[in-house]
Amino acid sequence: MGILIDTQVLIWIQANNPAISQRLRDILTNPANQICVSQVSFIEIAIKLKIGKLLNFLVSINELILF
Repeated sequence: MGILIDTQVLIWIQANNPAISQRLRDILTNPANQICVSQVSFIEIAIKLKIGKLLNFLVSINELILF
């Protein structure tokens, strides 16, 4: 199944935020599912990083794109 996640979910997953339910974690880690992220999400993350809104973001944009 194809799953499109938004920017906030991508950030929360990367940060292992407890706001992500176990059900969603199961969906996102199921190898049968194809996880998709909009290119706009990468722009949003880059902007948040530049203005200092994402201080705990541990992955570079290049690593996310390759993931």
